[in-house]
Amino acid sequence: MTMLWLVLSTFFISAGAIDQVVRITHGLVGGVEEHTVYGTKYMAFYSIPYAAAPVGLLRLKPPVEPRPWFQVRNVTKWPSACLQQTKSKEVFGDEDCLYLNVFVPSNKSRINDALLPVMVFIYGGAFRSGDSSMYPPGYMLEKPVILVTMNYRLGPLGFLAYGTDDLSGNFGLKDQSFALKWVQKNIGAFGGNPSEVTLFGESAGSASVHLHTFSPLTTGLFHRAIMQSGIGTSDWCTQKLDEARAMTTAFAVVTGCYHRHLTQMVSCFRRLKPKEFIKGMNKLYVWSSDPTVLFRPVIEGEGVSDAALPKELRPTNYQSQSIPLIVGINSGEAAFKVLEYLKNDGLLLKELNEDYHHLFPIVLSYQSRVDPEKFEKITNRIKEFYFQSRSIAAETDIEVVKMLTDVMFLHPLMEVLRHYPATKYLYVYDHKSNCSGPGSIGCYKDEYGANHGDELALLFTQPKLPFDKMTVSEKFISSKLVEFWTNFAIYSNPNGPATDLVWIPVISKENEFLHITTKEISMKNNYHAERAEFWEKLVAENY
Repeated sequence: MTMLWLVLSTFFISAGAIDQVVRITHGLVGGVEEHTVYGTKYMAFYSIPYAAAPVGLLRLKPPVEPRPWFQVRNVTKWPSACLQQTKSKEVFGDEDCLYLNVFVPSNKSRINDALLPVMVFIYGGAFRSGDSSMYPPGYMLEKPVILVTMNYRLGPLGFLAYGTDDLSGNFGLKDQSFALKWVQKNIGAFGGNPSEVTLFGESAGSASVHLHTFSPLTTGLFHRAIMQSGIGTSDWCTQKLDEARAMTTAFAVVTGCYHRHLTQMVSCFRRLKPKEFIKGMNKLYVWSSDPTVLFRPVIEGEGVSDAALPKELRPTNYQSQSIPLIVGINSGEAAFKVLEYLKNDGLLLKELNEDYHHLFPIVLSYQSRVDPEKFEKITNRIKEFYFQSRSIAAETDIEVVKMLTDVMFLHPLMEVLRHYPATKYLYVYDHKSNCSGPGSIGCYKDEYGANHGDELALLFTQPKLPFDKMTVSEKFISSKLVEFWTNFAIYSNPNGPATDLVWIPVISKENEFLHITTKEISMKNNYHAERAEFWEKLVAENY
């Protein structure tokens, strides 16, 4: 009897008052009623475990099913973030973090009691940071959709890899896949339609969405995709197996876990204290925060039995030829990086200017993609295209924004437009909030354009842009973004049955796109064609 009580108490969580109980495959969950900024009521079910805690022997393993529980599990509070660091290198979060949240309109907004479409969001953060609690549902729940958000493993805990079953890698991606499988099994209990799942994400979350269109683990688990500012085939996003092995070896050295036998090395990794594990990556940066993403998805190779990705990320390897897509870019994606470079009197910009032959391959992520004999030629062409004879300095900061935006976001986006086999809608987000960006990065010039992540505060209720601080334009843009995104989830078309503006899909080489600005939302084409063409030719000739 004592042991039974211990088991029961382990899985019974006391928290706030419960307003609704739902039965899912592992037990009963009790959620709480909340409301949007407009007063619309919805049911919130936080911290539902979709996988067992990845601790102990489950650290650096693919996710497995959680144990069932035997009382009503109180799911009225946000889950802990997965282990990560602040910018000041303080470790926070919990290794026991594989939870998801489900938000359901209270009135269900059903026609003939039909099941609701489901939208599953993956947060960004360079695969090293992020948390579902940063994305409260706010505006989305004004529409007849169910929203699901999740936590997944980050940094070395999520992406340390060696390409064998001992250390396969891509654990963060596999967490996401496992959450999608949970949706298929359980979302019907909340009134959701498992056959109408839209997967969307921003930054590394967007890149993850793209990778899931290739993944054999997620075939048939989602039916539409929205990619906001992140492409899975970008050089900053994915790595080859030899790169991952080199990084794993380096990580083992700095954490005191190096051993010539991989099984011994992995055993040591599992014995490390969580904070030691996360802090180990601080010793691996080459220059400032670059490379931006040390631990990231990997092409696992033939030695992995449950590989998340195929051997090659080619157009012919898309798992589905029919998933419609919304994909987009913000006009000044790299503003946040340039603000970092401008700190301390522009010290990093000075270093970049004085040593660009060495730093460009690192910062622009072609160091491991190109024959070293071509470095000088490529570097000189890039320097000439963006700066001509000028120095890289505070006076040419806008050119730095353009250069980083193009290599990290624009060129990979154009590759998707050329090769993605299904219907695709392109947008450019060009509204700059006053002091915006991921976290508190400060204010920047209007000429930079819309920073990476600026649109998120208009889709989710976030502290950096409270509803009562929004301008009239921002409230309008927010309503249109929510309308486009949810229409797409409901109808596979962002326009819906009735709209005052028709968003045309990409149907020609002119790359028709929806231009979202402070003053208007309109259709245009050929976004930065000269810059896109420069990178297309450079890559075709040298990569």
